Amino acid sequence: MSDETTRRRAKKMARQGSTPATVAAQESESERIYAWRFKTLTEAGMPSKLAMRVADSEADLHQAVELLGAGCSPELVADIVT
Repeated sequence: MSDETTRRRAKKMARQGSTPATVAAQESESERIYAWRFKTLTEAGMPSKLAMRVADSEADLHQAVELLGAGCSPELVADIVT
């Protein structure tokens, strides 16, 4: 991590009254959610590159899986839900 990134995070934590432990827990939770979304999408048949895009968005995961199951192409599903 660069010094600039570290400084930005420290300033953000100070503004929010967060502690390093709180920020780490939030990042860890976000990483777990992303990993679960990615795994769900790839197991439903979405290629990794598209699954990364969809998993990192606020797309409705259940809708994406349903569309894949209904036979929509992964590209079309990604366009619809993101």
